[in-house]
Amino acid sequence: MQLATLWRSAALTLAVLSLPFTLQAEDLHSGENFHVPLPEGYKQVYGRDSARHSIGHFIPQAQTEDGWTDKIIVQTFRGFQMDAPTYMAQTKNRPADKGCVEFHTQDTVTDTHNGYPSARITMTCTLNTDSGKGSVAMLRVYSTGENFHYVQLVWRGPSFEMPNIPVSAEKFAEWTAFLGAVRLCDTNAAEHPCPQ
Repeated sequence: MQLATLWRSAALTLAVLSLPFTLQAEDLHSGENFHVPLPEGYKQVYGRDSARHSIGHFIPQAQTEDGWTDKIIVQTFRGFQMDAPTYMAQTKNRPADKGCVEFHTQDTVTDTHNGYPSARITMTCTLNTDSGKGSVAMLRVYSTGENFHYVQLVWRGPSFEMPNIPVSAEKFAEWTAFLGAVRLCDTNAAEHPCPQ
């Protein structure tokens, strides 16, 4: 199956919560948009929205909220002015889960994405003592100077030992292609164009 087919935008209705990031180009509003076109067949299993922070968790339709293997986490922090490279430098040395037995980071990339500062990193946790599982994640962050946006793709499964990461090169390629389709944009700024 081709990546373009695998990762095309899904026509989703967010039943759990209406979040400030958009899933389809036709949902774009005036001003800053964080456009995250989800893979086909994903559902929202968690969402929370407040004045300063919004978050959504998405998993494949066939997976359950407790027994998931693949998850996409999307977050927006309003009024958070840390730039993406600084955030990533701090994240490199700090496991997301305190129960992680062995934590590694690799493939840190700092660049710009659609004219905004951005950074990407791959993280592994060989065993989380809370879940009894290992995890591999690819994280990309984006900063505008006023807001901070975050997309994380996570695989969770049996514990493993480094350097034997149980995620295939094909899966990493799919994650990279997905993150390439995410777009932080501004309908009022030609230097940050939005998808048509």
